[in-house]
Amino acid sequence: MPIPAAVEIGETFSRVHQFTPEAVSAFASTMGDTNPLHHDAALWIVTKVTPHRSRTGLVVDLAGAPREADGVDRVRATGQVLVGYE
Repeated sequence: MPIPAAVEIGETFSRVHQFTPEAVSAFASTMGDTNPLHHDAALWIVTKVTPHRSRTGLVVDLAGAPREADGVDRVRATGQVLVGYE
């Protein structure tokens, strides 16, 4: 008798993963990234996260701004993070 497959063709799943500031800093350090925004969560606030699929795989678009002492956003930035290949 054949052993049933653990995963069937066409099945999907999802998972939510939250990166801690410590994990982001550790990854940046491992990659040689010394950008202070990647090592001090108090310097940056993410304002929007938009996951989507692209030609290269699963991508997350991020938008954010440095935290200003007076609460005024003077600079905004966007970027993409490749989450995984399809």
